[in-house]
Amino acid sequence: MTEQVEAFNNNHNIAFKANRDGIVIILPENIPFNELKSSFNKKVLGSRNFFGNAKTKIIFKGRNLNDLEEKELLGLMYRYTDLDIILTKREEPQLSLIITEQEQEVTLEPAPEEKEEEQVKPKEAAVFHHGSLRSGQSIEKDGSIVLIGDVNPGAEIKVSGNVVVLGTIAGLVHAGNKGDRNCTVSALKFGSSQIRIAELISHIPEGWTAKQPSHAYIEDDQIFIAPLQ
Repeated sequence: MTEQVEAFNNNHNIAFKANRDGIVIILPENIPFNELKSSFNKKVLGSRNFFGNAKTKIIFKGRNLNDLEEKELLGLMYRYTDLDIILTKREEPQLSLIITEQEQEVTLEPAPEEKEEEQVKPKEAAVFHHGSLRSGQSIEKDGSIVLIGDVNPGAEIKVSGNVVVLGTIAGLVHAGNKGDRNCTVSALKFGSSQIRIAELISHIPEGWTAKQPSHAYIEDDQIFIAPLQ
């Protein structure tokens, strides 16, 4: 995509604009959302050459969308384009407090002996879990986990290490829940779900699925999902 490229829709003046920050989508404000969604769907289908297959951010302007409306529009982008979209970063107010407290603690330098002791402290080994997690079931532990099965809607995994799911993720998965941003979430298939790594949160829209085994990771303060090599 080239900088300051625009594509317009005569119906309701929906506009797509590409610049260095990503793709800016300008939406009309005073029409019902269902009517907007229908026009947006036609616009996306007619603009595949405009989008290409770049890794990019999506920025909505001109209309205040609620969470569900934003997910529905992003779902159309996932479904009908080849874009590698940077998932929306969401932060909860409590997480912002935790980050502030951690930054304050970092300014207090521990004694050298404490640093050395922390470096050689052994990590928890990865464990295997055989069987899918149903709604209402959860796993929470230190270390990493390899789950052979699916994480169904309403199920949760929260661990301090990495998460590998030999199945589909459709629930909530939180890797690095003690703040380790180097952790990843890998799965044979990502469905509509909530992925957390350390303090960052991303919501995968309903209707979107990864086309092949993929992993989620943090880069530039965003959560990306990319195919496993």
